[in-house]
Amino acid sequence: MSQERLTIVPYETTLRDGNQSVGVDFSTQSKLEIAKKLDKFGFTFIEGGFPQANPTDTEFFTEIKNVDLKNAKIVVFGATARVDMAVENDPLIDALLKAETEFVTIFGKSWTRHVEEALQTTLKRNLRTIYDSVSFLKSNGRRVIYDAEHFYDGFKADWQYALDTLMAARDGGAEVIVLCDTNGGCLPKFVYQATQEAAHFLGAGQLMGIHTHNDSGLALANTLEAIGAISDTQRSRKPIHVQGAFNRMGERAGNVNLAEFLPVALFKLGWDIGFEDLQGIRNLAEFIGIYGGHKVAGNDPFVGEVVFRHKGGVHISGSQKIKDAYLHIDPKLVGNSTDYEHSDQGGRANILAMAKKHGFELEKDDLRLADLAQEMKKLKIFGDAQEFLFLYRHLKKEKELPFEVDNKMTNVLVPRFGDPKAQVAVRVNGQVFIKEATGVGPFHAFDLALRKAVGLKYPQVLQVKLKEYAVDSVFGSSDTAAQVDVKITFQTDGKVWSSRVRSSNEEIANQNALIDGFLYQLAR
Repeated sequence: MSQERLTIVPYETTLRDGNQSVGVDFSTQSKLEIAKKLDKFGFTFIEGGFPQANPTDTEFFTEIKNVDLKNAKIVVFGATARVDMAVENDPLIDALLKAETEFVTIFGKSWTRHVEEALQTTLKRNLRTIYDSVSFLKSNGRRVIYDAEHFYDGFKADWQYALDTLMAARDGGAEVIVLCDTNGGCLPKFVYQATQEAAHFLGAGQLMGIHTHNDSGLALANTLEAIGAISDTQRSRKPIHVQGAFNRMGERAGNVNLAEFLPVALFKLGWDIGFEDLQGIRNLAEFIGIYGGHKVAGNDPFVGEVVFRHKGGVHISGSQKIKDAYLHIDPKLVGNSTDYEHSDQGGRANILAMAKKHGFELEKDDLRLADLAQEMKKLKIFGDAQEFLFLYRHLKKEKELPFEVDNKMTNVLVPRFGDPKAQVAVRVNGQVFIKEATGVGPFHAFDLALRKAVGLKYPQVLQVKLKEYAVDSVFGSSDTAAQVDVKITFQTDGKVWSSRVRSSNEEIANQNALIDGFLYQLAR
């Protein structure tokens, strides 16, 4: 292969294929907000949806015309014309034209089984429909991207016919032909071989692309293999389209995750992906997760919260000696960071790392290390607040914490009718401050009352925002009760910290996570 840099054109389909994820239901406004965010990030193509398939997508294509996009071209998506109707009379084809986008993506059948059993038409008629649909859209001034649906399954069944469908699209005037592993069931070696045949058949002048699904956990591998096959065969270094979505979104197991593909393409392979800076990709993935319902998983490659975090004592010890000993890239390149998780799997290295992180002076020969490590194993420290308070209580015993909650005078009442009411009592330097508050839920009521009480002495707590709140179930062993894991992310004056508590009682976990979070802010 030539050493010339390979050019990739990322084609974003979260708003269309991502919307086909179970549990995802974009509103028009959420689609508009995501489109603006993707445009700002620098995407060239954003697939907006399937007009006439649902009212939201129809409305989106009307509203997006009023948005001043700087980088992206909005692409309308649809199917080839119905086989029993002239293309110029097909209402769905007409809807594609009415969307008034420069680019139109349509999919057509590549698999003989689908042609004969799903479309219930002849193989010859399907080829004609592909050609007519592409050529009609092109004659109406549209630039056409053709998605060869089920290409790889079709290639297995009848390789010649699958290739003939591509030729029909090319002859009709398709600008880009995209090969689709629609079922997500193909293996990388086969994807390379079939793609190579398609690239050879279409010739070096044809722009090509790849669209994979992750049903076998191979979407990224198959995408890379297809790119390699196109590049190896065409040798013309024409841009290669890669269709994908964010956060594992897409039909069934999802499309190739662009939050994985883009860093691999740029940092591992050195390809030109249209972005030289991916420091905002984690923020983008989180933004899409909030609007789309498919949030970034903690262990999602590159962008997950814990993917650069070390837990084992050996890993932490090695990382302190060699910063990147267990890092495959610098986390900052993708807007992430590295940290340590302290638990019963850690040791002295954990304590030293924790002390350094939170500004405590502790040397590796300190006699207190062994006891601290054993105590950490029992407590299983989780959030920033718990790490800090653990060290504070052991290393600064002479200093009182800023406040203490008096549990005897603190309670939350949840009436059968009406809003919950909380009373919180705190002790500060021998004084007791008691405040009450009503909230939309027990957690909200306790938060408000706690802030009021503590705020009498420390008004800065009133400015703290709860950036994120999450509750997960954690199943215990056969002799322990199930627990809840409460995590709260606090933010104020540009500083962000976490508080994380586990308990068999969700209300207690919520309250302790809040208390520890505010203590961290005040004691630092």
